[in-house]
Amino acid sequence: MLAVSGVANPDSFAHQLDRLGASVLPVTYADHHHYSQGDVARLLSAAAAVDYVVTTHKDAVKLRRLWPARTRALVAHLEPAWESGGDFVSNQITDLLTRHYTPDMY
Repeated sequence: MLAVSGVANPDSFAHQLDRLGASVLPVTYADHHHYSQGDVARLLSAAAAVDYVVTTHKDAVKLRRLWPARTRALVAHLEPAWESGGDFVSNQITDLLTRHYTPDMY
């Protein structure tokens, strides 16, 4: 698969797919990359050699306006995994929302 990513650590995206058993051809861009029609043309050319194109959700949002409807791309929705302190962070967020959110806010 062609793994397209323009995130802070694009190699980690390809590595995660590889660890899931995919044969990965990574195409990486700098974080916050602004995709151009030329980028899409190069991606479509590279996609001819693979079965799938997969990209991060962040990049899919940026590519959506440029990507041809006839060419399917898979979007990976990544979820954070806390190495430590996850319960503390979750509790802080819940506490913050509970103290500061009222149903009539929106």
